[in-house]
Amino acid sequence: MKAEASRVDMIQDSVAAAEAKAAAEAYAGPRAGGGLSCAAKVEKTLDLPANALLSKVEVSIVAMPAGACSWREAGETRLSEDSRKKAIIDLKRMRSVSGLKAPQTIDKINTWTGAEFSGGALTVTKKNALFPEVATERLSVTFASDVDIEELADQGTIILPDVPADLVLSINDKTAWTHIGPVKLSPADKQNSKVLMESPSFRETVDITKLLQDELYAGAAAIKIVLRAAMACRLQLTIPSPQYLLSHDVVFPAQALALEITEECRSTLSLPLPAASSSWLTSSISFTLEGNIGRSRFFPAVGPQALSLGELVLDSDHALAVSLTEDILTKFKTIEGVRLPLQVEKGGAEITAFLHQDDDGKVGDSHADGAFKSLTIDETQEETWVLLELGKPVYIRTGTDLWLEINVIRGKCWWQLGDNSVASDGVVTLQRGIPGGPFSPFSLRLNGQDPKLKGRLRLNGQPVTDGAIHAIIPLDPQSDEELQGITTGSAPLDVEVEFKNAIRPRSGKLDVPVHFHAPGTYTFTKARVIYQD
Repeated sequence: MKAEASRVDMIQDSVAAAEAKAAAEAYAGPRAGGGLSCAAKVEKTLDLPANALLSKVEVSIVAMPAGACSWREAGETRLSEDSRKKAIIDLKRMRSVSGLKAPQTIDKINTWTGAEFSGGALTVTKKNALFPEVATERLSVTFASDVDIEELADQGTIILPDVPADLVLSINDKTAWTHIGPVKLSPADKQNSKVLMESPSFRETVDITKLLQDELYAGAAAIKIVLRAAMACRLQLTIPSPQYLLSHDVVFPAQALALEITEECRSTLSLPLPAASSSWLTSSISFTLEGNIGRSRFFPAVGPQALSLGELVLDSDHALAVSLTEDILTKFKTIEGVRLPLQVEKGGAEITAFLHQDDDGKVGDSHADGAFKSLTIDETQEETWVLLELGKPVYIRTGTDLWLEINVIRGKCWWQLGDNSVASDGVVTLQRGIPGGPFSPFSLRLNGQDPKLKGRLRLNGQPVTDGAIHAIIPLDPQSDEELQGITTGSAPLDVEVEFKNAIRPRSGKLDVPVHFHAPGTYTFTKARVIYQD
């Protein structure tokens, strides 16, 4: 009891000195914390569309000591069982206390020792008491007269200077962030209008985007975000209005969309959508792609564009040599064939081709493995792209230029010229000659100028790398520009395609043009459209 009495004496001796300085600060207003409640948790609820795709969502956390808060906020306030003049403040855990204020005169204050209230007491005889911090779980406060316990709970003030500790941020009861132990307070930030407190505080920013998105994917109707502390303090949880796009899962009639591509081409990926989709601004799509294709690729996949200037005749007396320069060959590890745009006369035709080495810009010696298989072509009413295949693949050496000699064994063919006014893959330089050579540049002049006649073709072979020639390339539906290429493998591939500009679906579907560089079967599943409405 002597030790307890000396503790009370120490408190009493310091009260007079502390009161003058601290009373004005502690009781300048009924509450501290910029209007924030004194509580062990704050809770907010977000209502978001189930199909929302969130942009980055960061919450701002602020925590500071409770300071002066009501008895009710600090814990449980109840009448003592032995006197109506005595109130018990049960803090529920060990807390530091440095002052009390009540609407009526306080007679004395006793602290809890763990098993009972201390025998020694702090005598006050006024409505407020300030003292050096004391650690206790409960306080017994005796008054000069009977008390109204509800009035005390609401109007009484207790000063709790402890630093907040053990903060936990949760989203639908799943932990998003923790801070174990007491926080470290930073100086007041009076210049930041988002921080309500003008006292030292702890501040943290937490990215909760993934957890929020996971809850939406799981079908959560509402999302509860809770910030907890180990004890009542001042907590602020600021959640900006989330920015998001909407998503729609595409339903294919047969659970999947399978496209059979027989040769390189431009085709359309058509995604069925609800009738209401005409108001959507679609920014991207995603899908899972599985391709049953080989290693062979064609380049380019479409074109090149023809020139209306005219066409060249190929027959048994007229052959052509085509320059295959490094800029197109560098994409290939091997060459397996070449596709030509030809129109064939009545009775059909038979054609073949040979590879030659380059001799300083001229047609050089025959390539040892450069013989193509001959091809018989039926009569065509219009231009048709036909494939000439090599007897065996030819490996391409880095820095190599080659020449392709095209011969007609039987019949007659017409080859429409390529447009040399714009740079285009597959537009190639031509030389004229007879089967087996020699070959020389065209000497034709139009309007006094050399027209630099060009031919058109597509090469076929294995790319030097998977990325050198992609299997498919989606196009932007508005600008028709090629987007990021896609190379399929043996396993399903998750693909995201972002458009350069948002587009509106039409007639209940979204059509995305695609360049296919490889024949085969392409199966699309799990398609999703990302949009704003």
